[in-house]
Amino acid sequence: MKIANKVVNVPLSGGLLGTIGSSPKSRLSIEIEAANKHGWNVKQVLPASSGSLLYSLLRIILLVITLFLYTIEPGYYLILEKDITHNS
Repeated sequence: MKIANKVVNVPLSGGLLGTIGSSPKSRLSIEIEAANKHGWNVKQVLPASSGSLLYSLLRIILLVITLFLYTIEPGYYLILEKDITHNS
């Protein structure tokens, strides 16, 4: 029995629209259900944090330009695994 692994990035939106419109729990639930339908099992959920100063600056600039309505958020990484059977 072989096991395949896959990493999925679940991005989130921030700002006022992200606060009102979407929740991290629902976004993760949707992605996990979609992966389960294709036979993938969740092994681990990790926060996708970026320590990049340039990325943080870009998020702040985008938030100011959109008048605090929208910005990008780091989100989460889903580590998925799936059993692979070979018919030989």
